[in-house]
Amino acid sequence: MATFLQTVADILIGAAGSVFVALAWIRIEAQSTDRLILSANGRLIVADTGGRMISSYGKPIAHFDAIGTIDIKHVAAGKGREWWVVSLRVPGQRTVRIGKTANDVQASIAAAALSTITGKRVRVLQGGGL
Repeated sequence: MATFLQTVADILIGAAGSVFVALAWIRIEAQSTDRLILSANGRLIVADTGGRMISSYGKPIAHFDAIGTIDIKHVAAGKGREWWVVSLRVPGQRTVRIGKTANDVQASIAAAALSTITGKRVRVLQGGGL
């Protein structure tokens, strides 16, 4: 029951973060040489060198070997509203969104930590506005 309630809370927090960018965050919860845990608006993202896999809610979202780059996309929406989206680029398939934040330093730290554990390079992209 506690897991279900935590999942519901994570979803609500994530939805609020999507609506109110100022509330969005990405932070490191735990980091070692073989494991990284990020919290993206309460959603835990786990990168594990043992299985060379990135997962969320216990489900794999990208294998290290499939990741082309780790991207930070800057998005400006006018009147001083801006945010940064951290994602994994999987060539030929899709972009896997890790999370977004109104804090460029948080995005940079999260991307650098993902780069360190996966061995993939970070790209900074300029996004469009709304």
